[in-house]
Amino acid sequence: MKERLFTIPNIVSLCRLAAVPVVWIWAFQGKSQWVGISVFVLLLSDILDGLLARLLNQITELGAKLDSFADNLLVPSTLIWLLMLQPEILRGLNLLIFLVGAGSLILLQLITYLKFKRYPPNLHLYSAKASGVFGAVFIMHALVFGLHPVMYYLAAGLLILSNSEGILLVLTRSEVHENMGSIFRKSA
Repeated sequence: MKERLFTIPNIVSLCRLAAVPVVWIWAFQGKSQWVGISVFVLLLSDILDGLLARLLNQITELGAKLDSFADNLLVPSTLIWLLMLQPEILRGLNLLIFLVGAGSLILLQLITYLKFKRYPPNLHLYSAKASGVFGAVFIMHALVFGLHPVMYYLAAGLLILSNSEGILLVLTRSEVHENMGSIFRKSA
């Protein structure tokens, strides 16, 4: 059976994808506040498409892949925008914390690829969702109002914790799928 592309949740995901190049233009123009507000709106649209898919019973494999594709485009873009517009984040202790967070993400992706021959992992862990939400709020705040050290440390800590859970899950399971939830859930 062929899945429909133009469901309401998929349209929200497609709009998120279409918005990314526009936000890139604003980032290159140095419009930090516009980029920050856009990050927050794009986060809300990410939450909305999943909620709509469940409420409208329009959960599809195509929709999950589209959502993951949008996330995989948006997450690195968001980090690059932050680095472009708030370069002081790479000074002192912040640089070390940034490198540990980035290293944990790269390690998760590398282990997943080596073990399962898939990239990216797309495990949709609860910890990753929490990390993503707080990370987006942190980035929005940093771009609109400036860096706040405590928010940075919390966002980085959640990212490292989430990636660590993903690494443990990948290392301890014989198979992984997009809706793992948590290392504490049994394999489906």
